[in-house]
Amino acid sequence: MKAPISLSDLSYERILKLQAEYEGTIIFPNVTSKDLHGWKERYPQVVESTKVRLEYNFLRGSLVIQCNPMLTHDSLQSFFNMTVITSLLEKLGRSQTKGLVWVASGTSK
Repeated sequence: MKAPISLSDLSYERILKLQAEYEGTIIFPNVTSKDLHGWKERYPQVVESTKVRLEYNFLRGSLVIQCNPMLTHDSLQSFFNMTVITSLLEKLGRSQTKGLVWVASGTSK
């Protein structure tokens, strides 16, 4: 998703709000190393925070904010996983299902 605001307006509080409101990634294109350095000096709490998940791709010149999955995403994923595993257990049995299925959420909290 393209960034809804400019890099200069991207404060610590704004990042936390964006992470809560959006799912997936928010990409800030055309960010130079100089831009990034100035932004980090302006908002040092972003760099020090363990709540903010971001990465800078120097080859593409983009800053990416990783947003949290929505609660509905986790609920749907859990429902889907349970439904598929239950169906496989009923049809194939535990030993065959164990060899076919590996479940991971793909998200961390």
